[in-house]
Formats: sequence, C-alpha cells, structure tokens
Amino acid sequence: MSRVIVHIGLPKTATTSLQQDLFPRLVDESLLYLGVKQPRTSHEQCQMFTNFYQAVIGTGGGGVRQRIGEQLAAGRSVLVSEELLTVSQKGLSWREKLKSLSTLLGDFEYKILVTVREPVTALFSFYVELYPWFSKQGSFVNCALNDDYMRIYHYGELTDTLVKIFGKEKILVCRFEDIVAGNIAALVKMINPRFSSCNTLTLGRQNSRLSEGNRIITHHNFSLVDLVRYPYRKFGLDKLGFVALLKNAAEPVTKMLRRASIAHVSVPRPTSDDMELIRDRLRPENLIMKREFQVGYD
Repeated sequence: MSRVIVHIGLPKTATTSLQQDLFPRLVDESLLYLGVKQPRTSHEQCQMFTNFYQAVIGTGGGGVRQRIGEQLAAGRSVLVSEELLTVSQKGLSWREKLKSLSTLLGDFEYKILVTVREPVTALFSFYVELYPWFSKQGSFVNCALNDDYMRIYHYGELTDTLVKIFGKEKILVCRFEDIVAGNIAALVKMINPRFSSCNTLTLGRQNSRLSEGNRIITHHNFSLVDLVRYPYRKFGLDKLGFVALLKNAAEPVTKMLRRASIAHVSVPRPTSDDMELIRDRLRPENLIMKREFQVGYD
C-alpha cells in the first residue's frame, strides 16, 4: 500500500548518512524520495520538498497535499527526511512543528520514522552543532537538562508527544547505534521492502568532529567581530543605547570583519561527573521510550 513516510530525525542520529547513503538507493517506480538531498549545501532541493516543509512551518506550501495525494493515488509512496521537523526555531517549538505535520498528513496513510541515540552523547553533539546559540543560554549541563531545544532528547517527553500526536501504531523508532552498525532491516522494510539487499548496508559517517586534546572543534569560526564584541558584552556595554547606535553605523565594517576568521571555535568535553549527572536524570525518560517502542537506553 502506498503511503507517506516522514523521517523526522532527531538531529545527530545519522540523519545525513541516511539521506546521502541509503534513502536515494531505495527509490524505484514505487517510491519517490523528496529530500533532503545531500550534501544540502550543494543540492537544490526539489520544489515539492520545499513546499512540504513550508506547509509545516506555516510559510507557504499551498497545494503540496494535492501533489502528494496524486502520487499516492498512482500507487507511489512518498519519503521525506528532514531533521528540522524536530528542531525548535524562533516562534515555533518542535512540538508545534509535529502538530502541524500531523495536520498536513491528515487522512493519508503514513508512517513516522524516528532515529534516536544514546541521549547524553546526542545532547552534547547537538550542543556542539548549535554552540553559538547554546553558549548564550548557559553551560552544557544546564542546557541539556533545561533548554527546550534539548528536550527532544528527553525520550519520555518525546515519546509522550509522538504518541499523543500521531498514535503509537504510526511510529517506528530506530537507534543510531544500530544504523551505523549496518543493522537497518526494519528501517528498509518500512520504506521499501523490495530492497532487502540494503538490509546490512554500511553507511558512511557524516559530520563527525575533530578533537583537540579535551576539546571538540566545531564548524563555527571565531572572527575579528567576536574579538571586538567580547569585551563590551562581558561588561554589559551592549545594553547601552549609544552602543546600539554605534553598532548600526559600523555595520559595513562589521560585515568585513565577520569574514576575517582567526580561529575555530572549540568546546570542552563534559566531565564524566557531568555526563553521569545527566544520564541519571534522564534514565526514567529512557525507560518510557523502551516500554512503548522496545527501543531505549539503560
């Protein structure tokens, strides 16, 4: 039976590897893969994929339901993979995105694919990924336990949200650890069972980070603007009105300085005590997901 399959991430759970190395291989006359096409920065995403995401976040996408319906009526399943569906943005939480996705899917036959990872490792990887944002919110431990962006990795809360919105029978949860080990038979069977030859496919590791001693190097750069900005932020001068006026006047120079990278930003690894503290706090959450989906972490 044709259906819509939506892979919603989570971020840092081999999403890019799946999008680059697996999903395109499952395409045949019975399956249309809309995207994300990887590498994201060098591929123009198809209009139908763009409209799908726009419809979820409320910025457009008119007519995409009709086009999906036409594919389903022709006996063709539609696969969408976008981890941003579980990433909050200004004015729109990850929960609101999932509710909007449910509305968009409506009465279509559909499945939701969720990829998860050992939560403390995933939390730190996500912290590194969005370090410029999280560093302004507080320490890694504080963000991991309290920041709403991070609550997608609080698996009890995630499970409750998914089941409430979509229903348990619509959801397949797969572990990052199984995916990178090539144990993807259940995932392949759900998407396109014709490709059982891909059941043990070894996926490439994308977006891995370099380390330097006890620090992880991010893909963010420290520019001359950051060097200038640090002192006046540290001492609260950025709150003064005249500083805002100077900032606006200096914008042309700021743009030039922003392009002058002087170092990579690196993030210290959390201590073993910090990791264990977070792990202990999240253990009851893990058990909820394990109870519902037989997938989890102790």
